[in-house]
Amino acid sequence: MEEEKNLSRRGFLAGSAVLGAGALAAGLVGCNTAGSGGAPGGASGGSSTGAAPARVIGVEEHYYPEFFYKEPGSPGFETMQAANRAMPGITELIGDLGDGRIARMDAAGVDVQVLSLGGSSIDDLPVAQATSIVRECNDVLADAISKNPTRLKGFVAIPAAGPDAAVAEIERCMKLDGFVGISVLSHISGGFLDQEKFTPILETAEKLETPIYIHPTYSIPAVKDIYYNVGNPVATAQFSQASWGWHIETAIHVLRLAFSGTFDRFPKLQIAVGHLGEGLPFFLNRLGTTTYAMVEAGTIPLQRKIPEYLRENVSYSIGAFNWKPPFDLLVEIMGVDRVLFSSDYPFSPGTGSDAMKVAMDFLMAAGLSDEDRNKVAYLNTEKLFKL
Repeated sequence: MEEEKNLSRRGFLAGSAVLGAGALAAGLVGCNTAGSGGAPGGASGGSSTGAAPARVIGVEEHYYPEFFYKEPGSPGFETMQAANRAMPGITELIGDLGDGRIARMDAAGVDVQVLSLGGSSIDDLPVAQATSIVRECNDVLADAISKNPTRLKGFVAIPAAGPDAAVAEIERCMKLDGFVGISVLSHISGGFLDQEKFTPILETAEKLETPIYIHPTYSIPAVKDIYYNVGNPVATAQFSQASWGWHIETAIHVLRLAFSGTFDRFPKLQIAVGHLGEGLPFFLNRLGTTTYAMVEAGTIPLQRKIPEYLRENVSYSIGAFNWKPPFDLLVEIMGVDRVLFSSDYPFSPGTGSDAMKVAMDFLMAAGLSDEDRNKVAYLNTEKLFKL
């Protein structure tokens, strides 16, 4: 078994640039948008008012098992070394599933982290290799949850490119204590959940009433070359990743579920995304006005209007986009009942180990009523993920 794991790890390293070493270091810079038009380097809200929330749950918080990146030759070693050059200390933060993480949660006032693997190219691997790796990752996470069951929860990592293997892993992990959702990437080696071959994953998620969190990953090479290649490799990486591509491509995945009728096939399916909705709130009116007549006429054969799916089947976390104008738009357009707290820990350059505190400061300064602050901080997450 150990030899099988080592082969899978070597295959992962050989077969996939898991995070794209130099690109990762470039792409992570600027993930925290607190200063993007708002207060530089901090929470861009007003002054803190009102009572602190009764409980706080972060839903887009990340980890990598140590086997994934610690030792030379391990799948993520060189990529995380590159990330550490851009964000000193991240290699220690990402692998800490114990006392250090809990202490940082305590210092920030965060009660629970729902953990998922950071972005990767796991779905580009042969299914057998991907299955072995995610199974080991999920086992590491399950062990960490068992040691801090009131503080840590998890999303199941799956080999989505192999739907049968993915279903088996979902069913295995959802029987374990602490797993509350499924993590899927913004594309599945160029595929998307609305495609027929992925139907077993959606059937299982709906049957188990388990939400799917769609998280950004790296563009397929052809897309990156056509849309994002601007000559300079650092600019290309940033453009295709944290500055734009990650978010827009995640939004496209969600929109495919709406336009394809997937939410009609699976009306109880619940999706969540981060980063204040990956641009979807800004486009909600346009998505509606350009399709209403065609939906009503049946030329776009949907049971509901596009904005209805985005308001009824999708939830949106903050995800280190700590900036008040788009946060206010999200609350107004999608409704406060669809907004979730998250800090994108530890992938928040400029904040690093303080990512959770910065996110908490933003939440307190966001101008919400005490009732709505509690909804965002924990009530919406408890309801969606049955915590």
